[in-house]
Amino acid sequence: ETHRDRVQPVRPIELEVLAGVEHVEPADPRRDGEAEEPRLPAATPAGGEPPAHRRDRHREAERAYQWLADVQRPDGSWHQYYLADRVEQDKLDANVIAYVAAGAWHRWLCTRDRGFAETMWPVVERAIDWVLDLQTPRGEILWARHADGTPWSFALLTGSSSICHSLRCSLAIAAELGHERPNWELAASKLFRVIRDDPDAFAPKHRWAMDWYYPVLCGVVTGAAGRER
Repeated sequence: ETHRDRVQPVRPIELEVLAGVEHVEPADPRRDGEAEEPRLPAATPAGGEPPAHRRDRHREAERAYQWLADVQRPDGSWHQYYLADRVEQDKLDANVIAYVAAGAWHRWLCTRDRGFAETMWPVVERAIDWVLDLQTPRGEILWARHADGTPWSFALLTGSSSICHSLRCSLAIAAELGHERPNWELAASKLFRVIRDDPDAFAPKHRWAMDWYYPVLCGVVTGAAGRER
């Protein structure tokens, strides 16, 4: 067993795709021998790729999204890491689960495949509803749940920022397909405000760079405030 055998269901999109379920190309190596994380399938080929390769990429992405739909838990979540024959890490990470919405919206922008969007909509809807059950009255979203459903006691700025982006993507998909989700809009507004205005809502993680750039990357902190970070 190696890090290449481990699959985390959804991670940030880049211009490459997850090449099927049997073989996963990881993203950047992580420290201390931890598992590496595959990229979310977006089916966006690199510039200049031959049309035949482009078609192959789309098929690979379709297989990957089908895998996500097949292994999604009835409550809308996914476990943290999977091996070919079992769950390796059973934690339920909110920002990882929400990212299926970012991937589905990105693929829609790349392909304009309405059938894909309609097929993925129930998957996205269940995932986002699961994530929003972890939102506090103040607006931040708790990091995760244990496998038995017990929520973790704190929120992370990076995770909530990532979820904010995914929530916007889920609202875009809903609008495209004619679904109204006013509760998602309210949740997004509360999350946006707490990320921008209330740093004490989140567990301190200042020694990691992601805490300063994720609020900018997700579009919450912009302009001069973003440059100052």
